[in-house]
Formats: sequence, structure tokens, C-alpha cells
Amino acid sequence: MGAAVKWTLREVRWTLKSPVTTSAATVSRRDAVLVKLEHEGTVGLGEASPLMEFGGEPFTQCRAALEESTRQLARAPTGAADVERLLERAPGLRNAPAARFAVEQAMLDWVAKRMGLPLRKLLSPGAARELAVNALLVSNEPHALRGEAATWRERGFSTLKLKVGGRSPAEDLLRVRAVREGAGLDAKIRLDANGAWDVEKAAHALRLLGEVGLELCEQPTPVRDPDALGEVARRKLCPVAADEGLVVAASREALAREADVLVLKPALLGGLLPALALGRKGRAAYVTAGYEGPIARAGAAHLAAALPRSKLAHGLHTGALLEKADSPLDAVRGALKLPEAPGLGLGTEVFG
Repeated sequence: MGAAVKWTLREVRWTLKSPVTTSAATVSRRDAVLVKLEHEGTVGLGEASPLMEFGGEPFTQCRAALEESTRQLARAPTGAADVERLLERAPGLRNAPAARFAVEQAMLDWVAKRMGLPLRKLLSPGAARELAVNALLVSNEPHALRGEAATWRERGFSTLKLKVGGRSPAEDLLRVRAVREGAGLDAKIRLDANGAWDVEKAAHALRLLGEVGLELCEQPTPVRDPDALGEVARRKLCPVAADEGLVVAASREALAREADVLVLKPALLGGLLPALALGRKGRAAYVTAGYEGPIARAGAAHLAAALPRSKLAHGLHTGALLEKADSPLDAVRGALKLPEAPGLGLGTEVFG
């Protein structure tokens, strides 16, 4: 296709307005590398925001993989099917999922623009245009959570997500009750334990917290024990979602069978195409973004739109948690409407 493609990398840092505390870590910032592919007058954008706290590669490894792979990938893809073939020429991306996501996203954005298609329709011709989105609660104490839940409901969000497992189940019960009081009886409450419990502790916690009515619980058991998540799911205390456990490639097939829901993070799964293929194997799936910038969130939104239809809200409103990372693709009143513009639907100004 004529001259070689031009790749540009730019480091950025996203700062959270308030730190988010999980059972595994406290997140206050996110270091990222933006990726730009230029060829024959068309630009494709990607973003690597490695999620080391949740099993992703360290930032230094991510940056090194991007530098190496963009030297190796000198040809533009001829179409979506060609993207994965080209990525095989960059072996350093195999153990750097966030870096692979960024390069793949830039290529897919470029291909979709050349074809005049929104990225979601490149991924799936029958992709949805509008998505339901949940709000993530970041307060710690019951009183603050009650007010935060009420505020999100007033803003039109009917699914609320709360991190649990970093405290005793009794303390978490007070927090979950406060969310229910603030959100109202018709709200959906989604929990995320980030692998905090073993099977018996998970069973005890979910029986206790289930008194308020739960939509589901993400990753109740540790990543290193995929059988434990299946055991909790079989107890039918509430629907169980596999999240960080999907980082381990050897566990994905089993979790797709055992979990009630799959939570897809393209930065942990190595891109939009692997995440889409995995999502199609599960009983149900939704997409979440891990405190990433506008480019990565846009890619995640197009992935969500391409999944088989689901009533589950996606975790794509995390831009609201970041300083100076707004996007035209952010949700309004609990819904995200994707543009009809080709590719991601973002202007090149987001690259800076």
C-alpha cells in the first residue's frame, strides 16, 4: 500500500478526581501511552493504559512493547481480518495486553475510517447504537454512599456499582444498605469484590449482602483459583461475573462456561477482537473501562455495541472519575449514544 505507515507515541497521565479503593489496591492515577497511526491521509488512534493492579503488564513493559511493535509493523492493514495477522508479526505484544489493545485499536480505527464505517459496525454489522451504562460509587462510608447513590439516580443512572471485600461483610452490609436507601428499590446494585474472598467467605458475604437485592457480583474469588468462581456461581446466591480471572488465558474457556456473566476489559484481554470473540462464548457479557482516557473508552464502547444484545449496563462512565479526560462519547443520563462518524468517532485533537 505504498509508503510505510507512520506511528507516533505520546505519554500522558490521567489523574482521578478521588482515589478509588478496591480490595486489591487504591488507584489514584493512570499512566498511559497514546498511539497514532498515519497512512495515506487517514489517522487511526489507540490508547494503552495498563491495568497492573488487575493483572495487566507494568507500564515500562507496555511502553517497550509499543516501541518495538510499531517499528515492526510497517504495513497498513488491508481490512479487519488482516489486523490480527499483522499483529502476529509483533511477538512482544503477546505478553503486553494493553499495548496490543492500543495497536489493534489504532489499526481498526484506520480500517473503519477507510471503509466509511463506525468501528462498531466493522466489528459487527448489527451493532447497537445506544448502550445502558452504570455509575461507579467511590465513597467509602455509608452516609456518603447514600448521598452519592441518590445523586447518580437523579442524573438518570439506574445501575450502580459498589466495590466490596476490603472490609468485613458486616461493614459492607451497612454500605450496601446505604446505597439501597439512596438509590431506591428499583435501582440495580452491582458489587465488585476484586477477588477478595474464598468460596466460603464469598458464600457468607453474598448471603448477607443479598438482603438488599443484588444484580450480580463481579469476581468474588481470587484470579488464581478459577474453580472457586464456578463453585460460587453454582450456589446461586446471586449471578456471578468473571472479571480479572479472564486475564489468565488458560482459565477463559472454563470461566465462559461457569460464570453467569463475563466482564470484558480489552486492555486486559489484548484488544477488541479477542474480547469480542470471548464475549460471544459467554451466557452474557458487558464491557468495562478501567479508569482509561477518551480513546480507550471509545474503543470499549464500540466493543460493547458489537456484543450480542444484553440488558446489562456497561461500565463505560469511568471518564467521570478522571480530571481533564472528557469525551464526546461519555454517557448522558445513564445512556451512551455512539456517533455515526467513521472509526471511533473521535477527532485527532484527543491525541494532543
